[in-house]
Amino acid sequence: IDVANRLESQMQKIKADLPTAYSIIQTYDATDYIRKELEKIAWRTGLSLFILLLFVLLISRQWRYLCIIIVSLVVNLSIATVFYYLLQLEIHLYAMAGITISLGIILDNSIVMLDHMKHHQNKRVFLAILAATLTTIGSLSVIFFLSDQQKLKLIDFALVMIVNLAVSLVVAILLLPAILDKFPLTQANNKRSFRRKRIILKIGNIYERLILFLKRWKFAFIILMILGFGLPVHLLPDEMEEDGDFSEVYNKTIGSYWFKENIKQPMEYVLGGGLRLFAENVFEQSFYAEPEQTRLNIVGKMPEGSTLLQLNDAMMYMENYLSQFKEIQQYQCKIYNPRSGRINVTFTDSAEYSSFPYVLKNMVTEKAINYGGMDWGVYGVGRGFSNAIGDGMRNSRITLYGYNYEKLSALANDLRRQVLNNPRVKECEVVGTSGWNTRLKYEFSFKANEELLALHGINYSEIYSYLREVLGASSSARIMIGGQGNQLAFVSDKAESFDLWHLNNVPLQIREKKLKLSECANINKERVGNDIYKKNQEYQMVVQYDFIGPGKLGNRVMKKYIEETEKILPLGYSIKKQDYYGWWSDKDKASYWLIALVILIIYFICSILLESFTQPLAIIAMIPISFIGVFLTFYLFDLNFDQGGYAAFVLLCGISVNAALYIVNDWNISRKKHTKQLLKSYVKAYQHKIIPILLTIASTILGLVPFLIAGKNEVFWFSLAAGTIGGLLFSIIGIMIYIPILLRGISC
Repeated sequence: IDVANRLESQMQKIKADLPTAYSIIQTYDATDYIRKELEKIAWRTGLSLFILLLFVLLISRQWRYLCIIIVSLVVNLSIATVFYYLLQLEIHLYAMAGITISLGIILDNSIVMLDHMKHHQNKRVFLAILAATLTTIGSLSVIFFLSDQQKLKLIDFALVMIVNLAVSLVVAILLLPAILDKFPLTQANNKRSFRRKRIILKIGNIYERLILFLKRWKFAFIILMILGFGLPVHLLPDEMEEDGDFSEVYNKTIGSYWFKENIKQPMEYVLGGGLRLFAENVFEQSFYAEPEQTRLNIVGKMPEGSTLLQLNDAMMYMENYLSQFKEIQQYQCKIYNPRSGRINVTFTDSAEYSSFPYVLKNMVTEKAINYGGMDWGVYGVGRGFSNAIGDGMRNSRITLYGYNYEKLSALANDLRRQVLNNPRVKECEVVGTSGWNTRLKYEFSFKANEELLALHGINYSEIYSYLREVLGASSSARIMIGGQGNQLAFVSDKAESFDLWHLNNVPLQIREKKLKLSECANINKERVGNDIYKKNQEYQMVVQYDFIGPGKLGNRVMKKYIEETEKILPLGYSIKKQDYYGWWSDKDKASYWLIALVILIIYFICSILLESFTQPLAIIAMIPISFIGVFLTFYLFDLNFDQGGYAAFVLLCGISVNAALYIVNDWNISRKKHTKQLLKSYVKAYQHKIIPILLTIASTILGLVPFLIAGKNEVFWFSLAAGTIGGLLFSIIGIMIYIPILLRGISC
């Protein structure tokens, strides 16, 4: 932003010195969007902080309590800023999100510590706070194991939160007790306080009876939880391709036609739960997006042999159409070559987050369909549109690599001939690279029946001479005009109107003979020429073809081709299936297995704190219960699952277990004194901690509410906030119902 400001001041000086009829127009300034986003984040952070502090004041009804919270937040962020500087963290849009979201969790630690010291006058809750904070830090550490593309965006988000949470521990154990020692919080001892204690006692008795009921029907509630989360029945393969006894049994049972037609779909609906709804309706339709200014991109592509003038006329046609809309802030047209051009459309502030970009996208799509002769692509808002025939990419692609281009070309052509022998293969070709943006080169090949030409007494040279006269310059001369020499070319007046149809159907006049070329020759458009590509110092060639049939059968056939070719490849050559990876590709989807690593980290932290191997299992059960909330939130509200949704999963792994940790830790301390009244000691621990737990959950949710205000169009922020809120709300069910069910010994 500072560079942009200095550049702007220099441009103002240059403008003043420009000659007449010269001007400078600013076509794009990236800092405009950054400024708006920073203002938006500052507003969100301020609103989030205001909501949190107002919530603290309403709950505590003590200005001193509020002042202690404010002091702890200020100290926490001030110390954290020092560590940002020492660790050289870059504070960008994602890092700012980490700061804002961590405010609620920092506040949670302070609330739990203050509440415990207010009622118990000791710091024994700190171990629970330490473990709860470490679980959140442990869950964020999974970001370090992501792919480079994912880690690039989320690494600073994670580091900022880790710093803030680590500092909050120091503030909780050192600063808050010191403040309370000098400025103690008073406890009300009046009729209202007495009445409140009686209500809590009655609720405790009701909850005690509820636990006994839950214990009696424990297995039914556990099955309900499993079915709510869902079993991955929809991921079962239709059949097992490997050889072996297990595959044979599988194919005769689960892979049988009768099972797939009659049992599998009902079983998916019954057992799939939230996981199936999320996987089929949200995850598979999700797309990666960047938090950037709303743009509409209009791409135009002309066929081989087009001119710059033709493409320019087509792009001007689209520009003239766009010029009528006042909601458009600016559109820029770029023509890269005679075959490719692009128009970038940006919108005014009032129109950017309205429905107009979607409306315009549909109107431009309709206009593109009506303008023939070229391929159009419209994307950037909603689902992209393209009327390109897509002949730059086939559905099956095998890539060969080698150090000698001629040898590699021979191997690729041998493979091509082998592939063409398959009756299911259509249009196999060898190319340098494969993709939707591959530049294809075509020529018209002329193949004549020489016997027919001989019967008519015509040879090739006479046909070519006729075509040169009709289509090209027949002669040229140099003449003097105004004392200067100029080259004069004589061009046929039929050159512009004479096309392929005329060539095939209009009789050629050769000497005194007339002959239709289609009667004695074939003119076909054929792909020719390949650009040479190298990857990692190796030449690359792609054998691509269209396979007609099921995808699994196509993969099996391709695997066979690759295995047979590998056997004959010389040293220094390799072959593999060509794949394309993006944010949600199969390669990156494997990152979700890292959540298992998060759960393992949380298990070890809880085991150390609780000194037990079984109690952490009950606490970890809060994670899948909170995930049910994420599944249903994205499914019911039809939200896009982007990188913010992934961050919500990671974050929930840490914060959903915190409440259970506080209760179980308090219960362990209490039951050491009351070894024969385990149920009553659990209810007592629950009563002591449920209020600060609900306050911490409410404060975290309220801190995320400002991220929902901008709506679904907001990339990262909205999906992060929506997923986290949905998960936290469902974690309350886990705290109240499933923790006492899963813990051993409570009914004794």
